[in-house]
Amino acid sequence: MKGTGMPSPFSSALARLDDSLQSIRSQLDQLGAAMEVNNEQLNNLVADAWLHGESLRDLIRAERPDAKWVDRQSLGNVVQDLELAIQRNQERRAKLLSLAAELEVGAVRHRFQARSTELNNLRLAAVNELRSEAGVQEQEKELPGPEPSEWLHWVCNLQDDTDASIITGLRKDFPAVERFAGEMEEPYWVPGQVPQNGSATGVSSSDEQSAGSAYVGASVATVAPGDKLPPAPASQWGPTATMAAND
Repeated sequence: MKGTGMPSPFSSALARLDDSLQSIRSQLDQLGAAMEVNNEQLNNLVADAWLHGESLRDLIRAERPDAKWVDRQSLGNVVQDLELAIQRNQERRAKLLSLAAELEVGAVRHRFQARSTELNNLRLAAVNELRSEAGVQEQEKELPGPEPSEWLHWVCNLQDDTDASIITGLRKDFPAVERFAGEMEEPYWVPGQVPQNGSATGVSSSDEQSAGSAYVGASVATVAPGDKLPPAPASQWGPTATMAAND
């Protein structure tokens, strides 16, 4: 298949059918030249072709019971459509896993530890949901938005009035992800690193402490002694910001 480096089961079955048919044609060419042909070998080749055809037919029916074709060209179109569907399914699942990795290695650093804990619990719930959905073999849910490395910035800037359909779709298909995104503010996010080898490098405890201390220090420095800390920015997703009062 394109982009995977491996042929799909459908193209592999079709190739086996083609190979057996080519062998039969070779034997028929010899018959056409009035040359001797081994009857048993020819019969075996025909039987092999029949089995390969049946195998391909069963594969197609298992994946798409209502598929129809009347000749070789339409059969090729059916196989191509199935391969495109498989490729799209793999892309959906890969995006879910990539975003799960991005969220897993990062962390939320709010100026209040209790709020950090709440948001990080939502983050981990979103990670679990993404991985669970990626495990669905026939994944039809489409995660909206850009590539995972840019996804959090994108989702934190959605607006309830102008992006209502996106938020509604996200809430329907990925409720845990939507809840985390609705509660999240981008300045609280401390990204981790997802190496190419897939061994995720999370935010270290020292980074966590320094990021949290810097945030608290910046907040305290803006108020006089005895004053309250300024509230954190309210979530732009008004109806979904169930924890906004805690900010």
